[in-house]
Amino acid sequence: GVQVDRIDRNDRNMLGLDASLTWMASNKISYQLALSRDYDIGGLGQSREVTSANLTGNYSINSQWTAMANLGYTDRDSTFIGLQEEQLSGGLRFMYSLNEYWRFSAGYSYYENDSNQAIRSYENETLDLTAILRY
Repeated sequence: GVQVDRIDRNDRNMLGLDASLTWMASNKISYQLALSRDYDIGGLGQSREVTSANLTGNYSINSQWTAMANLGYTDRDSTFIGLQEEQLSGGLRFMYSLNEYWRFSAGYSYYENDSNQAIRSYENETLDLTAILRY
């Protein structure tokens, strides 16, 4: 048989919140903290409760170079299929502005997903290079 995940729209537990705080520590350094409690739809059509926290730091080395680091945590729960996941993420990026037309960046990202369903647990590392031409 088919199971249907029914959502009671009057349920007080369905409240979603987003908050963001930016702090300019100096002319060259800024931090941003973003917190979220929300709901989304998973790949099987199930509703999921998603809670996340992300911290990002930016450092303007000079007028051409910028460095950025980020740390994140996300918790996903779906009672419909009994899924519980925790994801940790982190990254580092360097950006370079050659002139008003050309920008380049290089970054490293790390993700670790821990799930109560072994097939959904993974680690992922990514290196990327980007060139942007604006004309």
